[in-house]
Amino acid sequence: TESDVGCTVAVLHCNAQTSSKDVLQKLRQFCSVTTGTSGRIYRPKEGRRVILYMKDINLPTPDKYDTSEIIMFLSQAVMHNGFYDDDLEFVQLEHIQIV
Repeated sequence: TESDVGCTVAVLHCNAQTSSKDVLQKLRQFCSVTTGTSGRIYRPKEGRRVILYMKDINLPTPDKYDTSEIIMFLSQAVMHNGFYDDDLEFVQLEHIQIV
């Protein structure tokens, strides 16, 4: 991780077994989870922003439907600024950039 001008860069090195659970684990390292009126929110613990850098994102193995679970998870996170957890509760992402 590197910190510069209020930004923290978190690097996730992907391999064939990398899944959305690994992404969430990395986010939990650098973000605090708060509960607001609109539900749970992941926010940076320190600084203004967390940049999650996905290294070798093409390596995770596709499932039997030839889709990549981690890519679908990241698409949801980017397009909706959040994701649905295991309990189907929407969790917002604030000040988190995925690269």
